[in-house]
Amino acid sequence: MSGDNGPVKLPKKFPVKIPQWQLESVGPVRWVEVGLAAILILWLVGSFISLQLASGQIKKTWQEVVNLEQQRFDLLPPLKTTLQLELGVDESVFTSISEAQQRWQNSDSLFEKMAAVNL
Repeated sequence: MSGDNGPVKLPKKFPVKIPQWQLESVGPVRWVEVGLAAILILWLVGSFISLQLASGQIKKTWQEVVNLEQQRFDLLPPLKTTLQLELGVDESVFTSISEAQQRWQNSDSLFEKMAAVNL
């Protein structure tokens, strides 16, 4: 192997000088900014999680309301029978109760169900 003189030598580079203002901006100010950003991110994540928990609690509570209304409407047929036998109540009362029960059972949203109950 003729001509092999060893490793190739690279030319020396001139030293890089960093301006003084750049050195000063890298100091503790950056850590304060990073700390504030971290606190802000943690606060936002915590707020999101608490809103999700509150939303779940609201849905659970509304489901309880719907269940109670369903129980209430399930008691209407026995009440109707009892009132007809014991008191001889007018048939128009039972017709309106049956219509309200049908509206409640056929409604899709909670607001429609509440409107059907409050008629």
